[in-house]
Parts: sequence; structure tokens; C-alpha cells
Amino acid sequence: MMKFHNENRVRLSSGSNAFTLIEVLVVLFILLILTAIALPTARTLVSDQQLTRAARGLQSYVDTARNRAISEGREVGVLLERTSTDAFGRALSLRVRQLASVPPYSGDSSDSVAVLQTNGISAQFDPASNQLLTISASMVADPSVSGDVDDLKAPIRNGDLIELPGGRLVPFNIVFRSITALPTIPVVIVFDLNEPRVGSEGFPSGNKLISVERPVKYRIHRRPTVSSSTPYDLPRGLAIDFNYSGFGVSGNQLAPDDNLMIAANHIAIIFGPDGKVASVTDTVTGLNLPPTGLIFLLLGQTDGVRPEDLFSQEKKATANLLSLDSIWLVVNPSTGRVISAPLASVASIPPAGPITDTAHVSLPIAIAQARSLANLAETVDTE
Repeated sequence: MMKFHNENRVRLSSGSNAFTLIEVLVVLFILLILTAIALPTARTLVSDQQLTRAARGLQSYVDTARNRAISEGREVGVLLERTSTDAFGRALSLRVRQLASVPPYSGDSSDSVAVLQTNGISAQFDPASNQLLTISASMVADPSVSGDVDDLKAPIRNGDLIELPGGRLVPFNIVFRSITALPTIPVVIVFDLNEPRVGSEGFPSGNKLISVERPVKYRIHRRPTVSSSTPYDLPRGLAIDFNYSGFGVSGNQLAPDDNLMIAANHIAIIFGPDGKVASVTDTVTGLNLPPTGLIFLLLGQTDGVRPEDLFSQEKKATANLLSLDSIWLVVNPSTGRVISAPLASVASIPPAGPITDTAHVSLPIAIAQARSLANLAETVDTE
């Protein structure tokens, strides 16, 4: 009898530790609720970390170009590639490339010279000893052909710099020369060596020509070309949004704009040997876009690139300017230093209705508000 009671007591005890089906279902239901609550937060944290890592990677990539410019003593830069020519593709970049420096060109023989003309604005070159320049002269636009444009594959291009004795650098344009021209016809480039003449009272009094008609040694400094080094590809789902990228407090000069001739062209940011930004250039037209302040690049979600609605507030695809997850990459042209900074909230949003014009009056105000934290970070961070 005692044994029977003990066995029954053990059965009851073990049965009291088990879970019923209802209890298991309740626990699973609670877990599902907690997961549903935590999943959006976890997804946002992962997205934020991805943007932060991408910003740091892009910052390091641009810094590498600047450091190379300083160490090599030449111009080096980065190329921001637009993805395509359609409205969406020309508004963003998914890839950034290194632009490597090219050795200066001093002719093809030891006796290569530039013959400065007495007008002070041009020089002539012997085609036989300056063949690279001769080839380039046949690839520039022919003024006699309507609509002809420069061949961008030319080894020397309009806007490159010529260095004359004394170390002076001046930009120049090449005069078109037909490939059928006689070898005795010189290659001509045009530039400006005029300087203001100062009168006895210290005021300008006309122009003074500082050149004479004589042969001099020269060096042509060519613009950097695309390097064969590995490009920086932004992680999937992220992009540089050109709709709001530009210079200064509120500028968006890098936005696609047919009127400014930068509809689908890549943008080159060039650093000089001193580490400063030497130029920001449209690589197709050669149009120089002088920074009128800090250079701002907006890094955001690919689905936030909304050229069809620059102020979109849709939850599934909020415009990058209105998303606090976006990040500014800021380049100081005076020092070449690069930082990343968060977006500030945008309070001045236009009335309902899509806005597609990147020159809309409300856009500069909103961009200025979004850059307020980046401007503050640039001001405080002096390293």
C-alpha cells in the first residue's frame, strides 16, 4: 500500500510540471507580438548602420585621393558616375572611381619647345617634335563644321594647363589642325599672358605683355584620368542623391539640369598637390563648377531618389531630403578635408502635390535646413 501511494505521488508531481497546449499557444502568441513590435526597430537599426558604414567607406575613399595628391605632388581626384541618361539614372550615383594623375608632357624630343608669340596670347609648336599635341589638335572641334565637338579621348584637351619658365601655369585652348595639314604648319594653342600694367600712382593703366617671340621649354599638365584601381561601389539600396547635392548652404548645382549642361554627365572632384579642391568639373562639357562653399553630397536610400517628387513623404519611399536616415558627405574646398554628418529635420515642406523642378523656390530653404547640422559639424570639427 505504501508503494502504491508513493508511485501515485510521483505521477502527480511530474504531471504538474508539464504545459498544456493552451499555455504553449499563449506563449507563442506573445512572442509573435513582441517580434512584430521589435522587427521594424531592428530593421531601422540595420539600415542606419549600413548608411553609416557606407558614409565612412566613401569618406575614406575620397580621403585616399586627397592623400595621393599631396604625396605625389600632382592633381588626383574622384569621379562620381551618374548611372544613366534617364530622369532617375542621372539623379544618382552608385559608383565612385579614382582619378589618377598623368605625367606632364614636354614634347617627344629633347629639343621640343613652345615658341611664344609677341601678342602674348599664343604659342606655336613643331608637329615633328610635339606629336601628342599634334594628334590632339586634330581631335578638337573643327570650327568650320557646324555642331562639331571636342573628342574626349584626346590625350591633351582644352582647359589643360601649360607651365612656362618661372613656374607659371595658365589654361589654354588648342586651335584645330586638320590631319591633312602639311608637316610644316605649326600646332597653335591660345592662352592669356597679359598682366595689368601699374602706373606711377599705383593704379592699373592698360595691359602689359610679358612674353616675347622666343622658344622656351614647357610642360603641359593634363587633367587626371580614370584609374584602373578598384572603384567604390555603394552597398545595395544606397546611392548618392544628386537632386540635393551641391555647394554652399543651400545650393544643388549637381542636380540634373539640361539648362546647365550637366544632364547626365559625370562629376569630377579634383584635389591639388596642397590637398585643397582644385576644381569640380563636368567631365563631358569640361564646364568648371567653382565651389561657392562647402561641397555637399547626399547619401541616402536608392528608393528615396525621387526626381518625380522631390518632397515625397510616402512611408515606403520617403525622399532622401526628408529622411533623417540620410547622411551628408561634406568636402571643404579650402582644406580638402572630408567629414560625414547627419541630416537635420526639414520643417518647410511645400503644400501637397509633387514638385519635380530642382529650381523650385522651396527647395533651397529645405536644403539649408537639412544641412544645418552638417554646417555645424564642419564648423566645430577643426581637425
